[in-house]
Amino acid sequence: MPSVYGNIAHFINVVLSEYSESYLNKIIKEIESSEEKNLMLFSRRLDLPFQLEYLFHEVIKEASNQDISLQELLLLLKSSKASAEYQIKYQPSIHPVWTGPDVEGYISNKTYDTVKVMFQHAKDEIFIVGYAFSFYDSSVLDLLKEIENAAYRGCRINIIVNRNEKNINQIFDNWSIDRHKLNVYKWYSEVTDYTSLHAKLIMVDQLRLLITSANFSLHGFHKNVETGVVIESHSSIRDIWLQYQSLLRNGHVVKVF
Repeated sequence: MPSVYGNIAHFINVVLSEYSESYLNKIIKEIESSEEKNLMLFSRRLDLPFQLEYLFHEVIKEASNQDISLQELLLLLKSSKASAEYQIKYQPSIHPVWTGPDVEGYISNKTYDTVKVMFQHAKDEIFIVGYAFSFYDSSVLDLLKEIENAAYRGCRINIIVNRNEKNINQIFDNWSIDRHKLNVYKWYSEVTDYTSLHAKLIMVDQLRLLITSANFSLHGFHKNVETGVVIESHSSIRDIWLQYQSLLRNGHVVKVF
C-alpha cells in the first residue's frame, strides 16, 4: 500500500502547510457520517479548492484500486494527520527573515515582526546577544517594552553586549521597570585575544533562535538590508546557550551592576 500512504501524506502536508486544517477535518467528518460505499461517488460530494480536490481524487483513485474501504481510508487519514501534526509541532524547522525593501521575493518574514512575536510568546527566558543597541526610535523602544512585559510574566531577561558603555547605558536608561528583573552582561576582552563580541542573536525559552546580521537598532530593524534565520526545536539552540554560559563561567563575560 505504499502509493496510498504516499498520496495521503502528500495531501495532508499540502492541506496543513498551504490551506487550512478545517478542510482535512471536513473530509474526516464527512467520512465518519457517510453511508456511501463507493469511494469515487463519495469524493464528488466534497467541496474543495481545485488543488485539494485533485490531490484527494488521486488518494481515492489509488484506494479504490487497492480495494480500501471508506472506513479503512478514514483510519489512514487520521493516523497520517496525527503524524504530520507531531512533525510540525516537534521537528526542527528553519526559515529565513530579513530587513529590507518590500519587493516581490521568497522571504516574507521581516526581522522586526519576527522579534516582536518571539518576545510576546516568551515564557521562561529571553536571551539576547548583540553588538550595538539603541532605542531612539519608538518602534525599537516598543520591543524593549515587550521584553519588560515578558519580565512581568516571570521570564528571565539576560542580555550580553559588547564592551561599550553607550550600549550598556542605552539599555539601562530605557529600562522602565525594576532593574532586578534585568540581567546585563558585557564582553570582558582583557582575558582573551578576541577584541569584541560581534554576534547578534535572540533566543527564547531555548526553543527558538534568531541568528541575524541586524543590530538591535532602527537601522537593524528598518533601514539596512539584513538577513537572518530562525531555528526552532533543534538541539543546536541549547548548544549555543551553553556556549555563552561557558563564556560567563570562564570570565569572558561579566555582569554589569
